Amino acid sequence: MLDRVGDLVSDLGIWGLALWTVVYHAGRSAGVSTDLLVVVVVVVMVPVGVLAWRHGQVPPSATWKDATPRRAWPLLLVTALLTLAAVVVHWTDRASTYPLGWVLAVAALLPLVWLALTRDRADRVELAGHDEEDDALARGRWPQLSSAAVWGVALVLSYLSLLTVRFDADDVFYVNKAVFVAETGRIPLRDTIYSNQALPALRGAGTAPVQSIEVLQGAVAHLFGLSGGTVVYLLTPAVMSFLAVWAVWRLVRSWSPRRAVVAFAVAIAYLLWGVKDGYGLGAFWIGRIWQGKVMFVCLALPLLYLALTRWVTRGRVYDAALLFATGVMAVGLTSTATLVVPPIGLAVAAALLVCRYQRWWGALLPVLYPVGSGLIVSASSPSGQFGDVAFTSYAAYHHVVGDHLWGALGLTAILVAPWVARAGGTRVVVAAGSLAALVMMAPGMPDLVNRVTGAGPILYRLMWVPAIPVLVGLLATVSLPVPVARPARVLAMVLAPAAVLALILAGGRLLWLSPTTYLEGAPVWKFDRRALAQARSIENDYSGSGPVLAPWRVMRAIALTTATVHAVDPRNFYLSAIDEPSDVHRARIRLSASMKNGNPAPPATFAQDVQLLRVGYICLDAPKKRTTAAVLAMGWRQSDRGQGLTCYRAR
Repeated sequence: MLDRVGDLVSDLGIWGLALWTVVYHAGRSAGVSTDLLVVVVVVVMVPVGVLAWRHGQVPPSATWKDATPRRAWPLLLVTALLTLAAVVVHWTDRASTYPLGWVLAVAALLPLVWLALTRDRADRVELAGHDEEDDALARGRWPQLSSAAVWGVALVLSYLSLLTVRFDADDVFYVNKAVFVAETGRIPLRDTIYSNQALPALRGAGTAPVQSIEVLQGAVAHLFGLSGGTVVYLLTPAVMSFLAVWAVWRLVRSWSPRRAVVAFAVAIAYLLWGVKDGYGLGAFWIGRIWQGKVMFVCLALPLLYLALTRWVTRGRVYDAALLFATGVMAVGLTSTATLVVPPIGLAVAAALLVCRYQRWWGALLPVLYPVGSGLIVSASSPSGQFGDVAFTSYAAYHHVVGDHLWGALGLTAILVAPWVARAGGTRVVVAAGSLAALVMMAPGMPDLVNRVTGAGPILYRLMWVPAIPVLVGLLATVSLPVPVARPARVLAMVLAPAAVLALILAGGRLLWLSPTTYLEGAPVWKFDRRALAQARSIENDYSGSGPVLAPWRVMRAIALTTATVHAVDPRNFYLSAIDEPSDVHRARIRLSASMKNGNPAPPATFAQDVQLLRVGYICLDAPKKRTTAAVLAMGWRQSDRGQGLTCYRAR
């Protein structure tokens, strides 16, 4: 019963986010109130919820007696040796040896492909029939207890997400849009970060706003009279952290033929310890799960693999509809779905077709909406993403999968874990995911994809294709491929998860031990408290239409707290994405540079720049003595003093 309730909540999350995305895309250009859009989704969700309750639960399926056939151990040995060779090459951490490591990884996957072609074909599947012992191995001897434990983990991490603070500069983009919608009840069509829609939307994700999650956050805030930041920083993490944990549990239950609880525990440990030097999938976890791209990695991708597996093993109409909805949901979370979802769907479809599964076409259902969205955006927004390709395949691999011990664990999981998955269609799906991952890791792939999509600096996200946390969890449940005495089997059952956990602990770093992440004693917004207080003080004292010039962190906080007041530069990384007159743009860049920490010298054109941008309010901290002198020389008078800032306005 506990699993059924959790699965229902998870399915409702998919349907709700997918419906909202469709409604958002339909109502965006029509200028419809977000309150009305929310009401439409709620009304439609009533019958959808009934269908999810009736058809969402998947009964225990027939399984193979063993995930890896005993006679396949020579192939597994070849995989292990080639994987070891690939790991050794990647361990050197040199771009020059990356192609060799990639070739070895592809070679390591070939025995698995052979196994799928010979043993997992649709016309060769010899199901053993439902076996209570098999089900007990997969779920544990006490299934209700294991489900209760997962509920406990999900609720604890949901609460911890409210206490976790991890600053992220991208919040200027995400949170600001939610704040605008919360204050106006309308969907913005132009820039709201630097102006009140006076400027065109920022090039990149701004001109291709297929993602709907930020508008949903703002719409909920507007409907209930909350601030956008409250919904983003306090409501969203609690809900999405629970759903993300449950998504891992659902996928583990679907893929693991035995000891699913062990696989789940190891997968969660991998995520919690997956933060090192600012990279790794652990950085995309409860510390940043209010952002759509993080929800995509932690929630949408596991659910996509789950939906593909359910379609292959069940093939019901409901499963097909949920597959399509998962693709829609992914687009609503991030435009990156147009890059990551198609390789997964195409790889699974091709693998199923080669293995003679009649329902191979279903794997294309989640691809339809992302591809359609990408084509529409490409046709309507020719400018595309701003910036060059910032990552080679080598750099992207190490940025996401990791390097040294952590990277070795991730690569091993991609290549070896599919051997542990349930046999038949399930293993075909898992193997296809690993194959798609290797294709995306191919040398030169970011440049190739950039020529087609113009996605530029975000192409490292191609490495998001594999469900690495769950694969690492599966790796911890590996069994001996040859018959041995019971004591040896029991010893292997203990040593495998212990070894994987040891690698996790040694190679990673706990989320809250990262220099950029810490725990508060109570739920808080995920930004510097003092800067937020300063931003609110400015909002209360200044009612003009011109932008505010202030220290960088304060200008960033202004974008998080209000859409009424705007700053000269909330984030200088976005400066290259603004479309405005060149003289105004140069002035904005100079004024932004004058707000660096410390006591930088203002530009000689300071007064002219302030006039050109029509700056109406200037707030400075104590160190900026030279800029203060320049402001006073302009004849400005002091307006307010407090929160560590002295503010001035024109006489």
